[in-house]
Amino acid sequence: MATPLVTQHYPDDFQVVTYSLHNYATLAASTGWLYADRDLIVDAVYVGINTAAGQAGNVKVTKSTTGSTTSPVAPLSGTQVDITTTVALNATGTTVLTPISTSGANEVKAGNWISLTVGGTTLTSGLSGSIVLRYRSRYA
Repeated sequence: MATPLVTQHYPDDFQVVTYSLHNYATLAASTGWLYADRDLIVDAVYVGINTAAGQAGNVKVTKSTTGSTTSPVAPLSGTQVDITTTVALNATGTTVLTPISTSGANEVKAGNWISLTVGGTTLTSGLSGSIVLRYRSRYA
């Protein structure tokens, strides 16, 4: 069996991850999306909606802040800090959410989670689309 590499053996991450919204009848709960095994910087978030929701639900990307590499936290634990602004899910199209850059809001420390935080009214139609997150570990 091959030995897993620890993060120190690959110095930089440059990744794009997608959260698919495929025929959701209901998107009412927030969810943990990505665990930070090292410090990460969120560069961009894209929301593309193929089939809009029937009501005025919305989503934003948030992070936990109380975790560390020696004491990780559970997804959605404690107070969530906004990484992006909120986007409504009741219209088709593509929206680019620029990460909030004040006070390092787009920096996620190791041991924390990046989450999708759902707000507004429960979405009651067949919502479909994608949410795409671009992040890196290299500080510029």
